[in-house]
Amino acid sequence: MALGESTLVFFLQILKEELRDFKGLKDGERLQFDLLGNDLLTLQAFLEDSVAVSDKNNLFRNTERKIRELAYEVEDTIEMCSTKKTAENTKNFLIRFGKWFSTSTAKQVQTLREEKVKPILDSIKDFGKIDRSTPSTSNSFTEVNLVKP
Repeated sequence: MALGESTLVFFLQILKEELRDFKGLKDGERLQFDLLGNDLLTLQAFLEDSVAVSDKNNLFRNTERKIRELAYEVEDTIEMCSTKKTAENTKNFLIRFGKWFSTSTAKQVQTLREEKVKPILDSIKDFGKIDRSTPSTSNSFTEVNLVKP
């Protein structure tokens, strides 16, 4: 298992644990976490497939490096979301009041996906190694149902 792949596996596990702990997530927040999890599984599949590539050019290595860097940004985002959820439960007025000035958890995860993850996924498409719609791992991160019952 490559360093980048093991890092992603670690953060996918953290992401799943955070989702389990955040029982009070709003629909938009849960959706963004689910989409981020699916994107990370796609990146993990790319790293798994890249092990078989013996002749890696600079563009390929650069993409692997970006994935490793992204994993740490995902960690920071998860920690920030966890801290915000903890602050929402506090009785301290100043901390609760301060949350008005911060962006929502869903918006933070969405921004991470749009600004950091999407460009990497787009560069992976150029390699033609994987199909973004279905990760090569056994199961998807979670099922996302966009139709309300």
